[in-house]
Amino acid sequence: MSMRFRTEITSSPADLELAAYRPVLSAGSCFAENMAVRMRQCLWPASFPFGMLYNPASIAMVLRLMLLTDPATAMRQFEDTIFEAGGRWRSWMFDSRLISDSQQGLADAFARLRLDVSRTMTLCDTILVTFGTAWCYALASNDMTVANCHKQPAALFRRYRLDPDEITGLWIPLIRELSDRYPGLRFIFTVSPVRHLKDGFHENTLSKATLHIAVDRICSQTENTRYFPAFELVMDDLRDYRFYAADMAHPSDLAVEYVWQHFCDTYMSTETRQAIARGEKIQKRLSHRPMSGVPDPEFTAETERLLDEFRRDFPQFLLPQ
Repeated sequence: MSMRFRTEITSSPADLELAAYRPVLSAGSCFAENMAVRMRQCLWPASFPFGMLYNPASIAMVLRLMLLTDPATAMRQFEDTIFEAGGRWRSWMFDSRLISDSQQGLADAFARLRLDVSRTMTLCDTILVTFGTAWCYALASNDMTVANCHKQPAALFRRYRLDPDEITGLWIPLIRELSDRYPGLRFIFTVSPVRHLKDGFHENTLSKATLHIAVDRICSQTENTRYFPAFELVMDDLRDYRFYAADMAHPSDLAVEYVWQHFCDTYMSTETRQAIARGEKIQKRLSHRPMSGVPDPEFTAETERLLDEFRRDFPQFLLPQ
Protein backbone atom coordinates (compact mmCIF):
# COMPACT_ATOMS: atom_id res chain seq x y z
CA MET A 1 0.00 0.00 0.00
CA SER A 2 1.41 3.40 -1.04
CA MET A 3 1.84 6.07 1.61
CA ARG A 4 0.38 9.56 1.24
CA PHE A 5 2.20 12.58 2.58
CA ARG A 6 -0.29 15.34 1.76
CA THR A 7 -4.02 15.93 1.64
CA GLU A 8 -4.55 16.75 -2.01
CA ILE A 9 -7.64 18.67 -3.09
CA THR A 10 -9.18 17.48 -6.33
CA SER A 11 -10.87 20.08 -8.53
CA SER A 12 -13.94 19.30 -10.60
CA PRO A 13 -15.84 21.49 -13.07
CA ALA A 14 -18.26 23.89 -11.39
CA ASP A 15 -21.75 24.72 -12.58
CA LEU A 16 -20.49 28.26 -13.22
CA GLU A 17 -18.27 28.50 -16.28
CA LEU A 18 -16.20 31.44 -17.42
CA ALA A 19 -16.85 32.31 -21.05
CA ALA A 20 -13.57 32.47 -22.96
CA TYR A 21 -12.12 35.97 -22.91
CA ARG A 22 -15.18 37.62 -21.43
CA PRO A 23 -13.88 40.47 -19.21
CA VAL A 24 -13.49 39.67 -15.50
CA LEU A 25 -13.32 42.28 -12.74
CA SER A 26 -11.20 41.31 -9.74
CA ALA A 27 -11.47 43.13 -6.41
CA GLY A 28 -9.98 42.67 -2.97
CA SER A 29 -6.59 41.81 -1.52
CA CYS A 30 -3.31 40.98 -3.23
CA PHE A 31 -4.51 37.46 -4.03
CA ALA A 32 -7.23 38.99 -6.23
CA GLU A 33 -4.46 40.87 -8.00
CA ASN A 34 -2.48 37.63 -8.43
CA MET A 35 -5.39 36.03 -10.26
CA ALA A 36 -5.97 39.08 -12.47
CA VAL A 37 -2.28 39.24 -13.37
CA ARG A 38 -2.25 35.53 -14.20
CA MET A 39 -5.27 35.94 -16.49
CA ARG A 40 -3.65 38.90 -18.23
CA GLN A 41 -0.59 36.77 -18.92
CA CYS A 42 -2.93 34.72 -21.11
CA LEU A 43 -4.24 37.89 -22.81
CA TRP A 44 -7.51 37.58 -20.84
CA PRO A 45 -9.09 41.02 -20.21
CA ALA A 46 -9.06 40.85 -16.42
CA SER A 47 -8.88 44.09 -14.45
CA PHE A 48 -7.88 44.90 -10.88
CA PRO A 49 -8.95 48.55 -10.98
CA PHE A 50 -9.35 49.47 -7.31
CA GLY A 51 -5.97 48.50 -5.92
CA MET A 52 -5.54 46.64 -2.63
CA LEU A 53 -8.72 46.40 -0.58
CA TYR A 54 -8.27 44.00 2.30
CA ASN A 55 -11.47 44.04 4.33
CA PRO A 56 -15.02 43.18 3.16
CA ALA A 57 -16.43 46.55 4.24
CA SER A 58 -14.04 48.54 2.05
CA ILE A 59 -14.54 46.25 -0.95
CA ALA A 60 -18.32 46.57 -0.64
CA MET A 61 -18.08 50.35 -0.24
CA VAL A 62 -16.00 50.76 -3.40
CA LEU A 63 -18.16 48.43 -5.52
CA ARG A 64 -21.30 50.30 -4.44
CA LEU A 65 -19.71 53.68 -5.16
CA MET A 66 -18.38 52.62 -8.55
CA LEU A 67 -21.21 50.50 -9.90
CA LEU A 68 -24.46 51.58 -8.22
CA THR A 69 -24.14 55.25 -7.25
CA ASP A 70 -24.94 58.03 -9.72
CA PRO A 71 -21.88 60.02 -10.89
CA ALA A 72 -22.63 63.27 -9.05
CA THR A 73 -23.36 61.55 -5.74
CA ALA A 74 -20.33 59.28 -6.17
CA MET A 75 -18.06 62.29 -6.67
CA ARG A 76 -19.43 64.04 -3.57
CA GLN A 77 -18.95 60.92 -1.47
CA PHE A 78 -15.45 60.43 -2.83
CA GLU A 79 -14.49 64.03 -2.08
CA ASP A 80 -15.50 63.44 1.54
CA THR A 81 -12.76 60.79 1.77
CA ILE A 82 -9.78 62.71 0.38
CA PHE A 83 -6.98 64.29 2.38
CA GLU A 84 -3.54 65.78 1.88
CA ALA A 85 -0.37 64.37 3.41
CA GLY A 86 3.21 65.13 2.47
CA GLY A 87 2.12 67.32 -0.43
CA ARG A 88 0.10 64.53 -2.09
CA TRP A 89 -3.66 64.04 -2.19
CA ARG A 90 -5.11 60.61 -1.37
CA SER A 91 -8.38 58.90 -0.49
CA TRP A 92 -9.18 56.77 2.54
CA MET A 93 -11.18 54.51 0.19
CA PHE A 94 -8.23 53.47 -1.98
CA ASP A 95 -4.57 52.59 -1.71
CA SER A 96 -1.75 54.82 -2.95
CA ARG A 97 -2.32 53.92 -6.60
CA LEU A 98 -4.97 56.63 -6.63
CA ILE A 99 -2.87 59.67 -5.75
CA SER A 100 -2.29 63.16 -7.13
CA ASP A 101 -0.40 66.37 -6.53
CA SER A 102 -3.68 68.31 -6.34
CA GLN A 103 -7.19 67.86 -5.03
CA GLN A 104 -8.66 68.41 -8.48
CA GLY A 105 -6.19 65.97 -10.01
CA LEU A 106 -7.33 63.28 -7.59
CA ALA A 107 -10.99 63.97 -8.38
CA ASP A 108 -10.22 63.74 -12.11
CA ALA A 109 -8.39 60.44 -11.58
CA PHE A 110 -11.40 59.07 -9.70
CA ALA A 111 -13.74 60.14 -12.53
CA ARG A 112 -11.52 58.42 -15.11
CA LEU A 113 -11.36 55.26 -13.01
CA ARG A 114 -15.13 55.21 -12.64
CA LEU A 115 -15.57 55.62 -16.40
CA ASP A 116 -13.10 52.80 -17.13
CA VAL A 117 -14.92 50.46 -14.73
CA SER A 118 -18.27 51.40 -16.25
CA ARG A 119 -16.96 50.43 -19.68
CA THR A 120 -15.63 47.14 -18.33
CA MET A 121 -19.02 46.30 -16.85
CA THR A 122 -20.75 46.58 -20.24
CA LEU A 123 -19.10 43.26 -21.16
CA CYS A 124 -18.11 41.78 -17.78
CA ASP A 125 -20.26 38.96 -16.39
CA THR A 126 -18.05 37.81 -13.49
CA ILE A 127 -16.61 39.58 -10.45
CA LEU A 128 -13.87 37.77 -8.53
CA VAL A 129 -13.82 38.89 -4.88
CA THR A 130 -11.06 38.06 -2.40
CA PHE A 131 -11.50 38.84 1.29
CA GLY A 132 -8.16 39.35 3.02
CA THR A 133 -8.94 40.17 6.64
CA ALA A 134 -11.87 40.91 8.92
CA TRP A 135 -9.76 43.42 10.84
CA CYS A 136 -10.54 47.03 9.94
CA TYR A 137 -9.40 50.52 10.81
CA ALA A 138 -11.84 53.41 11.16
CA LEU A 139 -11.12 57.09 11.51
CA ALA A 140 -11.54 58.13 15.13
CA SER A 141 -12.93 61.48 13.99
CA ASN A 142 -15.98 60.20 12.07
CA ASP A 143 -15.87 56.38 12.37
CA MET A 144 -15.41 55.90 8.61
CA THR A 145 -13.80 52.55 7.77
CA VAL A 146 -10.69 53.09 5.68
CA ALA A 147 -9.23 50.83 3.02
CA ASN A 148 -5.69 51.99 3.71
CA CYS A 149 -4.10 53.94 6.56
CA HIS A 150 -1.53 55.53 4.21
CA LYS A 151 1.12 55.39 6.96
CA GLN A 152 -0.70 58.03 8.98
CA PRO A 153 -0.37 58.20 12.81
CA ALA A 154 -2.04 55.33 14.67
CA ALA A 155 -3.84 57.81 16.91
CA LEU A 156 -6.08 58.74 13.97
CA PHE A 157 -7.69 55.29 13.91
CA ARG A 158 -9.52 52.73 15.95
CA ARG A 159 -9.10 49.05 15.15
CA TYR A 160 -12.01 46.61 15.15
CA ARG A 161 -12.99 43.24 13.72
CA LEU A 162 -16.05 42.73 11.56
CA ASP A 163 -18.35 39.87 12.56
CA PRO A 164 -20.10 37.57 10.06
CA ASP A 165 -23.45 39.34 10.46
CA GLU A 166 -21.91 42.70 9.62
CA ILE A 167 -20.26 41.27 6.50
CA THR A 168 -23.39 39.54 5.25
CA GLY A 169 -25.42 42.65 6.05
CA LEU A 170 -23.22 44.59 3.64
CA TRP A 171 -22.80 41.98 0.93
CA ILE A 172 -26.15 40.25 0.48
CA PRO A 173 -28.02 43.48 -0.39
CA LEU A 174 -25.07 44.61 -2.55
CA ILE A 175 -25.08 41.39 -4.59
CA ARG A 176 -28.82 41.59 -5.13
CA GLU A 177 -28.64 45.23 -6.24
CA LEU A 178 -25.72 44.53 -8.58
CA SER A 179 -27.57 41.53 -10.03
CA ASP A 180 -30.56 43.77 -10.74
CA ARG A 181 -28.34 46.38 -12.41
CA TYR A 182 -26.29 43.82 -14.36
CA PRO A 183 -28.48 40.80 -15.19
CA GLY A 184 -26.55 37.54 -15.33
CA LEU A 185 -23.67 38.84 -13.21
CA ARG A 186 -21.84 36.10 -11.28
CA PHE A 187 -19.56 36.31 -8.24
CA ILE A 188 -16.69 34.02 -7.30
CA PHE A 189 -15.55 34.49 -3.70
CA THR A 190 -12.23 33.47 -2.21
CA VAL A 191 -10.62 33.93 1.17
CA SER A 192 -7.01 34.97 0.77
CA PRO A 193 -4.42 32.45 2.00
CA VAL A 194 -2.10 35.37 2.81
CA ARG A 195 -1.54 35.41 6.57
CA HIS A 196 -1.89 38.81 8.23
CA LEU A 197 0.69 38.09 10.91
CA LYS A 198 0.98 41.71 12.01
CA ASP A 199 -2.51 41.26 13.45
CA GLY A 200 -1.17 38.40 15.57
CA PHE A 201 -1.34 34.65 14.99
CA HIS A 202 -4.52 34.05 16.98
CA GLU A 203 -6.10 37.24 15.65
CA ASN A 204 -5.35 36.16 12.08
CA THR A 205 -7.06 32.81 12.73
CA LEU A 206 -10.13 34.55 14.14
CA SER A 207 -10.18 36.85 11.14
CA LYS A 208 -9.99 34.06 8.56
CA ALA A 209 -12.68 32.06 10.40
CA THR A 210 -14.95 35.11 10.33
CA LEU A 211 -14.43 35.51 6.59
CA HIS A 212 -15.16 31.84 5.91
CA ILE A 213 -18.41 31.95 7.87
CA ALA A 214 -19.48 35.14 6.10
CA VAL A 215 -18.68 33.85 2.61
CA ASP A 216 -20.53 30.60 3.30
CA ARG A 217 -23.63 32.56 4.34
CA ILE A 218 -23.37 34.90 1.35
CA CYS A 219 -23.14 32.03 -1.13
CA SER A 220 -25.98 30.11 0.50
CA GLN A 221 -28.33 33.10 0.55
CA THR A 222 -27.71 34.61 -2.90
CA GLU A 223 -27.87 33.37 -6.47
CA ASN A 224 -24.96 33.18 -8.91
CA THR A 225 -22.36 33.19 -6.13
CA ARG A 226 -19.71 30.52 -5.68
CA TYR A 227 -16.80 29.86 -3.33
CA PHE A 228 -13.39 28.86 -4.69
CA PRO A 229 -11.08 27.18 -2.13
CA ALA A 230 -7.88 29.15 -2.72
CA PHE A 231 -7.34 29.27 1.05
CA GLU A 232 -7.65 25.51 1.43
CA LEU A 233 -5.41 24.80 -1.55
CA VAL A 234 -2.54 26.66 0.11
CA MET A 235 -3.22 25.93 3.78
CA ASP A 236 -4.45 22.32 3.58
CA ASP A 237 -3.16 20.94 0.28
CA LEU A 238 0.30 22.49 -0.16
CA ARG A 239 0.67 23.10 3.59
CA ASP A 240 4.41 23.70 3.60
CA TYR A 241 6.69 26.72 3.97
CA ARG A 242 8.32 25.72 0.68
CA PHE A 243 5.25 27.24 -0.96
CA TYR A 244 5.55 30.62 0.74
CA ALA A 245 7.52 33.69 -0.25
CA ALA A 246 10.45 34.96 1.81
CA ASP A 247 8.13 36.81 4.21
CA MET A 248 6.51 33.49 5.19
CA ALA A 249 3.10 35.11 4.81
CA HIS A 250 2.44 35.37 1.06
CA PRO A 251 2.18 32.31 -1.21
CA SER A 252 5.13 31.81 -3.54
CA ASP A 253 4.84 32.11 -7.31
CA LEU A 254 4.69 28.31 -7.49
CA ALA A 255 1.77 28.24 -5.05
CA VAL A 256 -0.08 30.92 -7.01
CA GLU A 257 0.43 28.89 -10.18
CA TYR A 258 -0.92 25.78 -8.43
CA VAL A 259 -4.05 27.67 -7.35
CA TRP A 260 -4.40 29.11 -10.85
CA GLN A 261 -4.38 25.63 -12.40
CA HIS A 262 -7.13 24.54 -10.01
CA PHE A 263 -9.09 27.69 -10.85
CA CYS A 264 -8.85 26.86 -14.56
CA ASP A 265 -9.93 23.26 -13.97
CA THR A 266 -12.91 24.47 -11.94
CA TYR A 267 -14.30 27.33 -14.03
CA MET A 268 -13.03 26.78 -17.57
CA SER A 269 -14.04 24.28 -20.21
CA THR A 270 -11.49 22.24 -22.12
CA GLU A 271 -11.89 24.61 -25.06
CA THR A 272 -11.29 27.66 -22.88
CA ARG A 273 -8.18 26.12 -21.32
CA GLN A 274 -6.89 25.46 -24.84
CA ALA A 275 -7.59 29.08 -25.72
CA ILE A 276 -5.65 30.47 -22.75
CA ALA A 277 -2.73 28.21 -23.66
CA ARG A 278 -2.73 29.91 -27.06
CA GLY A 279 -2.95 33.33 -25.42
CA GLU A 280 -0.08 32.59 -23.06
CA LYS A 281 2.08 31.37 -25.93
CA ILE A 282 1.44 34.58 -27.86
CA GLN A 283 2.15 36.72 -24.78
CA LYS A 284 5.51 34.99 -24.32
CA ARG A 285 6.38 35.58 -27.97
CA LEU A 286 5.42 39.25 -27.67
CA SER A 287 7.60 39.58 -24.57
CA HIS A 288 10.58 37.89 -26.23
CA ARG A 289 13.67 40.06 -26.67
CA PRO A 290 16.40 38.60 -28.91
CA MET A 291 19.89 38.54 -27.41
CA SER A 292 21.24 40.22 -30.53
CA GLY A 293 18.85 43.12 -30.08
CA VAL A 294 17.72 42.67 -33.69
CA PRO A 295 14.22 41.22 -34.24
CA ASP A 296 14.02 38.04 -36.30
CA PRO A 297 11.70 38.79 -39.26
CA GLU A 298 10.41 35.21 -39.44
CA PHE A 299 9.72 35.13 -35.67
CA THR A 300 7.93 38.49 -35.87
CA ALA A 301 5.85 37.42 -38.85
CA GLU A 302 4.80 34.18 -37.14
CA THR A 303 3.86 36.08 -33.99
CA GLU A 304 1.72 38.50 -36.01
CA ARG A 305 0.02 35.56 -37.73
CA LEU A 306 -0.81 33.90 -34.42
CA LEU A 307 -2.03 37.24 -33.05
CA ASP A 308 -4.31 37.82 -36.04
CA GLU A 309 -5.81 34.34 -35.69
CA PHE A 310 -6.34 34.90 -31.98
CA ARG A 311 -7.93 38.30 -32.61
CA ARG A 312 -10.41 36.72 -35.05
CA ASP A 313 -11.37 34.04 -32.54
CA PHE A 314 -11.49 36.31 -29.48
CA PRO A 315 -12.07 39.95 -30.48
CA GLN A 316 -12.33 41.01 -26.82
CA PHE A 317 -8.89 39.73 -25.85
CA LEU A 318 -6.42 41.96 -24.03
CA LEU A 319 -4.13 43.67 -26.51
CA PRO A 320 -0.70 43.86 -24.88
CA GLN A 321 0.55 47.38 -24.16
